[in-house]
Amino acid sequence: MEAIILAGGVGSRLRSVIKDIPKPMALVNSKPFLEIILDNLNKSGFKKVILSVGYLSEIIIGYFGNNYKDIKIEYAIEEVRLGTGGAIKYAMGFCSDEYVFIFNGDTFLNVDFEKIIKLGEENNRPVIVSRNVDDVSRYGSLIHFKKTLVDYREKKGIGAGEINAGCYYLPRTIMGNCMPEEAFSFEGKSIPSIMKNPGFMVFKHDGIFIDIGIPDDLKKAKSILAEYAKY
Repeated sequence: MEAIILAGGVGSRLRSVIKDIPKPMALVNSKPFLEIILDNLNKSGFKKVILSVGYLSEIIIGYFGNNYKDIKIEYAIEEVRLGTGGAIKYAMGFCSDEYVFIFNGDTFLNVDFEKIIKLGEENNRPVIVSRNVDDVSRYGSLIHFKKTLVDYREKKGIGAGEINAGCYYLPRTIMGNCMPEEAFSFEGKSIPSIMKNPGFMVFKHDGIFIDIGIPDDLKKAKSILAEYAKY
């Protein structure tokens, strides 16, 4: 299995608690958050990860190098900010598998990868992972029918609901109509387009979901991920 991790964000909302490091390198129980993600992928059998990096990329590259445990690491380095869509498109050029998992470098999920693969293969469609949360305002909310995505609203909801958890299982060629240097939002442009053709299957995740994008949630991660930080 191959994966792309989007790890190029500045992390402006965390500046009060972390300084001079990329957001995915924020420490959780003395371990960089990105390392906890990679430990989980290594344990799950991933053999290659492309790290999409930009802001202070030299810190991430210097820490992980070209291998981490059983995982080969390659770097898709953004010379200019590409947005989530442009970053995924660019990083896809480093992949060789037919399908690729996409993760955010500031989000941890202990998803069942085999079930996601099975859902995608049985329906011949890409997969988006969802999660119920108490407050959807920070995320894109979605509606699905018989596991098919039928509506997606980017950061417009309030209250409890089902959100885009920031994990996808995509064909490597699905973004072939977008130029590699084009800067755009995957959530704003690609999800609505893919939803229409070929369509998204929705895998509902009920396990751990933690996004360290704000200080309170970074603090919560220290208890939620205590066991994972021991790997």
